[in-house]
Amino acid sequence: MINLPKTSRFIVEFDSTLDLFRKTVKTANIALWASGANIFKENHTFLTLQLFCTVSYIIATMAIIFYNLYLFHDDFIRCCFMLTIFFIAIQGFTKVYTLFRYKIGILAMVARCETIMMKYNYPKVNEIFEKWMLITWYLFVLLAVTFCTAGVLAAIYPIIVYLITGTKFLHFGYQLPWLQWDGRYGYLCNFVFCCIATFLYALPLSATVCIYLLFVLIVLAQYDMLEVFIEELDESIVSNDNGRNAKLIKSQIKRIAENYIEICDFVKAYNNTYQLVIFVEVGCLIGESTICLYANATDIFFPGILIIFTCAFQIFLPCVLGTILIIAGDNFYDNLCKIHWNLLSIPDQHSFILLLISSKTSEVITIQMNVLHLETFVAIYKSIYSYFTLLMSME
Repeated sequence: MINLPKTSRFIVEFDSTLDLFRKTVKTANIALWASGANIFKENHTFLTLQLFCTVSYIIATMAIIFYNLYLFHDDFIRCCFMLTIFFIAIQGFTKVYTLFRYKIGILAMVARCETIMMKYNYPKVNEIFEKWMLITWYLFVLLAVTFCTAGVLAAIYPIIVYLITGTKFLHFGYQLPWLQWDGRYGYLCNFVFCCIATFLYALPLSATVCIYLLFVLIVLAQYDMLEVFIEELDESIVSNDNGRNAKLIKSQIKRIAENYIEICDFVKAYNNTYQLVIFVEVGCLIGESTICLYANATDIFFPGILIIFTCAFQIFLPCVLGTILIIAGDNFYDNLCKIHWNLLSIPDQHSFILLLISSKTSEVITIQMNVLHLETFVAIYKSIYSYFTLLMSME
């Protein structure tokens, strides 16, 4: 570990940037423990009671929703609510599958991040990684607090309704079979079952979002690090009197090229790991948003309003991260163009031009052959509006 004095920033203390990175991963791992997907634990195995219970719970929830959709097919608002929960269950199952299927790749990406932080130990680079790791930590805390608060509100919502109106209300519209849901024991069983659902959804969701957010922000930190390296290279070129910096310049060009290749490989690994989960998540969020918009256009559906805003945030986050990554890649190319490369030796010019050509099209976040950026966000909401108007026209 890098030996630095203990630093305190708001709600976190850390000895080094690497320590803060490990603290963030460890905190996310604790949040994943309840679902059995805490893959960052040493000697972790998926053959755990938590994972068995989580998968069984998701499958049971889907089966119960199908049963209730058949039972209450005449209750439109109730069916809309149950369908949104069905889409949420699909997201949860996909996230667990991704952690299971790509565990080795995710752990390799974490190890690669740690290697990068340990490789370049000097003030400018440390400041860059500290800035981005603090941003990651604060976003993680914000996401965890937001999702947990929403989970608690969802859990106590039936209690609030009962105290105000005296009417018993089910959390998510569905009820357990073979039980009288409004009886004492039946309602208690339904209440506990739905509270477990909010708990299993809120914590792991915030943790999984934090992990892929962490990976993207590490890439952005690497682009900032490359900016420092480019400035150092330009200074060496300008001060290269009589070729005294020739060896240094060669090593600096090589360092920039190696780190850029590292970024490209990292983004490719990120796409291979998270492409499926982002694709399924976006598809489910489109379904949730369309159903809730239609439900609110037909009748007031207060939980649906909360779901609409939550869906918008979940769609917006990967799109804005993709946009920032594209901008970082463009800035890297622009900074390379500003270097006094015409003062380089002929062999160094050849190496630099190859680097310049390769950086013209940097790696970006993709979802099924489509680049993920803010234009994608707009296109997604255009499709949601199209589906919504189609449903409205069928009345």
